[in-house]
Amino acid sequence: MSAPEREAGPPHPGRHRQQPAVPHARQVQRIQRKRRAAGQKRQRTVYAITDLLAEQATAPEIASWARSHWTVENTVHCCRDVTFGEDASQVRHHHTPAVLRDLIRSCLKLAHDHELRHPA
Repeated sequence: MSAPEREAGPPHPGRHRQQPAVPHARQVQRIQRKRRAAGQKRQRTVYAITDLLAEQATAPEIASWARSHWTVENTVHCCRDVTFGEDASQVRHHHTPAVLRDLIRSCLKLAHDHELRHPA
C-alpha cells in the first residue's frame, strides 16, 4: 500500500512563508575568501547577489567581477588610507570632507603624472 497523497493546500497556520530579503535576486553566488595574515590562515564566506539571469552573467563572470572589485579596493583605497589616513579621519564639518578628498585625489594625480612610486 502506498501512503495517501496529500492535497497541496495553504501552509500550516503557525508557519509563515518567508519573503526573500532581495526580491529581484536571480542568482546568488557563494564566495569563499582565503587569506594568510600574520602567519594565520583565515577563511571567510560571503555572498554575491545579482538580478542578472544565468544567460546574462555566468558564475565565472560574477567571480571575475568580485575579484576586480578587490583589485580597485586594494590599489586605490589602500593608497589613500595608508598614505593619508582617510579611514581614521575625524574631519566631518561642513564641506571639509569633500575638500580634503579632492586634495588627496589631486596629490595622488600629481604623483601619478610625475611617475612617482606609490607614496605609501
